[in-house]
Amino acid sequence: MLAGQAAQYGFPMVISWYLLVRMEEKLEKLTIVIEQLRLSLK
Repeated sequence: MLAGQAAQYGFPMVISWYLLVRMEEKLEKLTIVIEQLRLSLK
């Protein structure tokens, strides 16, 4: 029962954490590019 609970909740938590970490990195890069674009349009 405990192993089933760990599989049911642990796996989605690990996947969610992994995706959030990857997305955060991409959002930081996107923010930098948008700022560069804004400055180049001045």
